[in-house]
Amino acid sequence: MPNVLFVVVVRLIEAVLVLVVLYELGYTLITKQPPRTRVTRFAHRIVRYVYDIGQYITYNKSQGAS
Repeated sequence: MPNVLFVVVVRLIEAVLVLVVLYELGYTLITKQPPRTRVTRFAHRIVRYVYDIGQYITYNKSQGAS
């Protein structure tokens, strides 16, 4: 059952990531400049979090490991 919860959380996080990517794309197209560092760091943290959840779900990482 906890794995199902993680799947739901990952899907919600993926939706947020899609919004961030669309923002970055729109920002780049409008300003002709790369997105701000703050936005790219946020996107990187989201991707890392989803990766960590995947590692935990597949038993490649224990809960206490960092």
